[in-house]
Amino acid sequence: RWANHLNVRISMTPREGGQDGSCGNFNGNVADDSTAAIKSRIAGQRVAPSDLLFNVPAQVGPGGQHVTIADCAQAKRDHAMEVCK
Repeated sequence: RWANHLNVRISMTPREGGQDGSCGNFNGNVADDSTAAIKSRIAGQRVAPSDLLFNVPAQVGPGGQHVTIADCAQAKRDHAMEVCK
């Protein structure tokens, strides 16, 4: 849903009390999962640095540089394909 998109699929059951995030609010209504709607619901709420899964927070939202797999060096793509088999 973001201009610079997420290439992952997360499968989970709904959490009691609801949930929200980059992928939407899990209510089955994709119309309220636009970038603007998500940002308005989670404004100012960020994951604490100590809870991040990666070294730095993701830069999300519109305006990111649009890249595709074609922008990745062939050797790097070949390595990734080998590792992911």
